[in-house]
Amino acid sequence: MTRHDLLLFGGAANTGLHLVRHARARGLSVACMIREGRDANAAASLGATVVRGDAWLAADCRRAP
Repeated sequence: MTRHDLLLFGGAANTGLHLVRHARARGLSVACMIREGRDANAAASLGATVVRGDAWLAADCRRAP
């Protein structure tokens, strides 16, 4: 499994997406856990690895890179 410099729970919009932009502009590798049904295209287009899951579910968190 690839390790990332930053793991965000969120990142589809608003503050989370701003953090993705900021981190990627500085060359950091970023993974975002984004819930099913949320549009993850913006984070993915910035180069973030998108992991589908729910931050409130321990099993999903264990899968996060």
